[in-house]
Amino acid sequence: MSTSSAEIQLPLDGNPSPTLGDVLSSPWIYLAVETAEGKFTELSFKTDHGSNVSSVPIVTAERLALRMSPRKGRYEIKSSSGRSVVEARLGHITARFLTMPGYEFKWPCIFVPS
Repeated sequence: MSTSSAEIQLPLDGNPSPTLGDVLSSPWIYLAVETAEGKFTELSFKTDHGSNVSSVPIVTAERLALRMSPRKGRYEIKSSSGRSVVEARLGHITARFLTMPGYEFKWPCIFVPS
């Protein structure tokens, strides 16, 4: 059995770190995210290589008409600032990298209070 891999280089936005040189201190990516109407709208995400789920504030999802579950639940959120329990909605987002039109990604998302 053989496997293959591909490397995707994403343009990151941010300010170069004075101590790390070309490594960006605030890596943001810009995605075209699918709305409930099937259209795509641009949304920025701060990358976190240690995360296994994306998060979007509920107010942002409502403003952009993103698809999200109507059911809310209480979930424990672990982040760099600690742990908290929030009432949120689980779901997923479908998005495209702006530099790769036509190639869609779907991954888990938690829609959280702002």
